[in-house]
Amino acid sequence: MEQLVPEITTHALSYLDYPSLCRLSMTNSLMRKAANDDNAWKALYHKDFTLEQDTVTPVNGWKAYYAATRAIVNANTEFFNIIRERSVQAMSQLWLNADYVKCTHASGENFSG
Repeated sequence: MEQLVPEITTHALSYLDYPSLCRLSMTNSLMRKAANDDNAWKALYHKDFTLEQDTVTPVNGWKAYYAATRAIVNANTEFFNIIRERSVQAMSQLWLNADYVKCTHASGENFSG
């Protein structure tokens, strides 16, 4: 991998999904270096989410930015699935009852606590 031009390596890694790129990074030091390349994570972010973030330069790198965005998307999906199912029990397990917790409704109304 280190003999390839960086752009070719990034392009090859762009075909991997999130779990595969993480698994690749655990195989050996060369793969870890390639799989932790910021350009590979930027390409994966743009593939999975949006190109609108092209002007962003994440402080902790694209891998951390990808992981944070993935966590938000997963929490959002779970939240709306619970609303769709109208499960009070599931919502009480997901929702953290604290003053700093905020939810902004599509109407613009804010809920906290």
